[in-house]
Amino acid sequence: MRESTSIQDYTGMLFLSLPAAHKIIQEFSGTVLPVASSLSLYAEIQVLYIPGGGASGTEVPSGLLTSMTSLPSLSLFFTKKPVLSIFCRYIRARWERPYLKDLYHRRMLAGADPILSRSAYPNWDYDSEIYAFGHRIGAPETDKNVLIQALTDNSFYQRADIAEESANAQPSKQESYEMKEHNEQLIQLGSELLWKSTCAYLRYGLPHAPEELISSLALKLISDEQIATLATYLGINNLIRTAEFPPSNASLCNAFKALIATLPYQRAIALIRNVIMAQLVDLDIEEVFPLAEPLAVLRFVIFSSTGMEVEPRLLRSAGEISAEPIFIAGIYANKRLIGQGPGETISIAVDMAAMNALMRCWGVTADKKFPFNELDSLEDLERFDEPHYSLREICGPSFVLKFVDLEEEHEPINVKDVALRYKKEIESVIGIPLRRRLRHKFSRGTFGKRSFRYINKPKICQIC
Repeated sequence: MRESTSIQDYTGMLFLSLPAAHKIIQEFSGTVLPVASSLSLYAEIQVLYIPGGGASGTEVPSGLLTSMTSLPSLSLFFTKKPVLSIFCRYIRARWERPYLKDLYHRRMLAGADPILSRSAYPNWDYDSEIYAFGHRIGAPETDKNVLIQALTDNSFYQRADIAEESANAQPSKQESYEMKEHNEQLIQLGSELLWKSTCAYLRYGLPHAPEELISSLALKLISDEQIATLATYLGINNLIRTAEFPPSNASLCNAFKALIATLPYQRAIALIRNVIMAQLVDLDIEEVFPLAEPLAVLRFVIFSSTGMEVEPRLLRSAGEISAEPIFIAGIYANKRLIGQGPGETISIAVDMAAMNALMRCWGVTADKKFPFNELDSLEDLERFDEPHYSLREICGPSFVLKFVDLEEEHEPINVKDVALRYKKEIESVIGIPLRRRLRHKFSRGTFGKRSFRYINKPKICQIC
């Protein structure tokens, strides 16, 4: 026998859709909503229904009440007297919309909230954070005071609150600062170890690459911006003690280098491998080493290794007279394709193909895997301290190795030049394209067919 619940005993609120409300009211009270014929069953309204009660009360299955409470469209209230009122869902007071809009614009004018240090919040314990940080970098046995020294900048003791010996200064919130140790002497040691380890890893992973490519990759990996980003991922920005807030990239980079100098050698090498060298996965090597004349360099490299000459050829092209042409160039050596690349002009396609051929010769491909796990000891790294060959030795003293400035390369498009090129070169060949001729940006239609309100009042969001 199924369980039932009396409507008289039920004083809660039920949520259900309009068709479900009609069905429930018809079945248990015999009342039909008079507005059912004029309202769509898909409309979302709020129904307040109070059916009449008898001596014994009308019983509703508890499973039905459970299913009714799970439907989020309408509200159904049960009491004793029959009352029906319908409310539209999205009607607001007249003042509410402009009030909320005014609050929004005031918030935009006020600007963002000031940045607060993590230590400004109540649930902060610097000693616990240092303990967790030691496990995070894989050196839990390192002394806490050593880690704090590596994370303390020289400018920290020049702060007004520290100079006046005030207690609970952020972020460490110590009572006193008697031992004024900082990381100035550790930064140089960490920089040397970081550069040596990074170059050794790259020479091991790229045995055929020239020393110029190794140096460019190492400089990119240990740049201040790169290391500051990685230090933020490790949480150093919340633990560093410095006079500035938020800490600058230089301060975060110095703290990371000092941290490497304080760790045991094996731990420091593992930290460099797991944090610094892992960024090679997302690094575009061709952008790090942008040669200005890759075809000339490729000729010297191929001739010095095999004695063969290289020849660029156009493989295919499309849309030569369109606004976005594409050319695919290939580099051949001894009738064998050694590289190919795309470009919007033939010269750019040849340079891209030559760069692709150089990367293949040096063993740098998209699916390159760097087996860094084999270098874990000092003896392994010392085997790769010797620099690789130099491109200047292969190309000769008369050849000047030039690089492209990527900031100058991505200059904004000159709209005037694009329009003149379209008018002179493209329109004379393909003619005027068939397009809708609108009055202006806010027109609702064309000259031939337009509605009554064919001009809309411009809005700021539409103009911008």
